[in-house]
Amino acid sequence: MFLTGSQHLLDDVRKAAPDGVDRIAEVDFAGHIEFNAMIIAVGATISSYYSADARPPTPYWPLGFADTNLRLLGSHDFAPEVKAHAAAELTAVLLDGSLRIAVSERLPLDRVAIAHEHVERGAPGRVLLRL
Repeated sequence: MFLTGSQHLLDDVRKAAPDGVDRIAEVDFAGHIEFNAMIIAVGATISSYYSADARPPTPYWPLGFADTNLRLLGSHDFAPEVKAHAAAELTAVLLDGSLRIAVSERLPLDRVAIAHEHVERGAPGRVLLRL
């Protein structure tokens, strides 16, 4: 599903990577696969560790003609040292201020259903729940 309002993002990515994107670390396979199929380079790899839909429609021909590699990952499969390294890297960029995450909504935990609705509608940033 290509979200309305995403054309500027598509234009920006194509400007930055006119030959396509070689590697995509995907946070929602189902939510972004249509978009990813529009920006990938030939021989690209899409690695994903989550999908909002367990059986998402997949744009086979755009992915196939681009000779795309799909890597579907489960974080529970990663070795402890890999998880520790990722945690250290994330902590470092968090502490040095270079990690920036857009937040579109902050809601109390009792509004979790509304938070899910925001995410499903394509919120332009993270939806956070206060505990």
